[in-house]
Amino acid sequence: MKVDLQQYLASYASENIKVKSALEVMKFNLEDSTVRIPYGQARFEGIEALSLSEEELIALRKKILFEGIGYFENPMLKHNLDALLSINNYNAGQAAAAKYPALTVPMGYTENGEPKGLTFITKPYLEMEIYSFAKRYEASSQLRLPPANYSK
Repeated sequence: MKVDLQQYLASYASENIKVKSALEVMKFNLEDSTVRIPYGQARFEGIEALSLSEEELIALRKKILFEGIGYFENPMLKHNLDALLSINNYNAGQAAAAKYPALTVPMGYTENGEPKGLTFITKPYLEMEIYSFAKRYEASSQLRLPPANYSK
């Protein structure tokens, strides 16, 4: 993300977006941490702490891609599964690296009010199925609540 975020922002962000890197996003978040990062920004801190060359990042990305495909594909084939479930996005990063669609929906809240999510992961090109699974889960669970300060 250290390299990709900069490229993404340079290519797609409007000129109104002033941040240009993960470090700048972190600084922006700290200007109002209560609103912008109520649960912290550990992922961004990890990104900034990473010190690999671009070649090392490319090699790591390839390794993660192939290991991720095996991680998801093997149980899906073995057990004839349409999707895998994960809690709180724990496997969403691996799914993204393996190019498997993932969608997280609310499944409740902790005692402190932090959201908990259920992540659906499917094989590539099965996005319609993942939306269907999530819609059916949300309709039956009724656990999605609008944020306390939300207004239409």
